[in-house]
Amino acid sequence: IILSDTNITNSLLDTQVKFDRFLKLQFLNLSYNHIEFINESYFKLNRELITLDLSHNKIIEIEHFTFDLKPKLINLDLSYNN
Repeated sequence: IILSDTNITNSLLDTQVKFDRFLKLQFLNLSYNHIEFINESYFKLNRELITLDLSHNKIIEIEHFTFDLKPKLINLDLSYNN
């Protein structure tokens, strides 16, 4: 899923944009948005995730254990954040 440059904020991630139902999700691009922190619950059920691009946001905090249950996660891009 490519959601790059779509003005996604933490408020949207907390209330409207949910990835839980995409259990087989392997690629997610959330680059160039306005995300400031990563909550452990955002990707909790996405255990098939291989690539996650969070670059070019405003991330200042990532909760502990956010990526613990992601054995297939190979590409995690956090570049160009705060």
